[in-house]
Amino acid sequence: MVVRKKSFGQHFLHDRKVMHDTARALEWREGEQVVEIGPGTGRLTRVLLEHVPITSITAIELDPEMIGHLAEQMPDLTVRAADAARIDWGTVVGDGPAVLVGNLPYNASAPILFNALAHRHRFRRFVFMFQRELALRLAAKPGSGDYGPPSAIVRLLAPARYLFTVRPSAFRPPPKVDSAVLAFDPLPAPALGVAEAEVQPISKFIHGAFQQRRKTLRNNLRAMALDTEPILAAAGLEGRERPEELDLETFVVLWRASLHHALVTTPPPC
Repeated sequence: MVVRKKSFGQHFLHDRKVMHDTARALEWREGEQVVEIGPGTGRLTRVLLEHVPITSITAIELDPEMIGHLAEQMPDLTVRAADAARIDWGTVVGDGPAVLVGNLPYNASAPILFNALAHRHRFRRFVFMFQRELALRLAAKPGSGDYGPPSAIVRLLAPARYLFTVRPSAFRPPPKVDSAVLAFDPLPAPALGVAEAEVQPISKFIHGAFQQRRKTLRNNLRAMALDTEPILAAAGLEGRERPEELDLETFVVLWRASLHHALVTTPPPC
């Protein structure tokens, strides 16, 4: 008998409708590799096999007991022992084409997602299940209470679509919270003409702008030790706006203005 381990955040999905809806959301194409993260007992894997040939599936599993169980139950399945939050996806799928799918453990879902985003050029789509609270933040639009740095950064790299909610009764044992399935469509290059090397500094800037959500944009920029007025003027803003009201394009304009202002106000070397 397979025993659930709390340290791995394991809640085993058993609702077949949820699993089929997840598999269909991949919209698998002939020749694509399907990588399942955290297959556990293999229930979702078996449903995937109703949509995709087994030779196209690779499972990434961290729990040695689950790896042994999968080898016994599905000996033809390719299983790789690895941590999806740290794995170099190039060693699994090369340059693709590939899709990622998984019921992600609550305690590691964000690191797994952002590691996948770092390798997004290898994938056409991710279909992931998260704790619903996190899913709402990832898919949130400007102006909503859930909108924040993760929402903006995901929009920059792989826009997310909220597909459906999953109730605790779909799992054994049931978690204490709802879950949700999102689909991400990775962009070949960051949105809005942002260069790959600019992603990290823009992300840092956005986090700084949200440092104190209840304060105005002007106050948050000041807290970042920036001369706010020229930066706000470049974006056509008054400064009374709240960070959750701003779309990704505005954040990019603000960041570029902050760089420009730093360049034009820094005195030349003696």
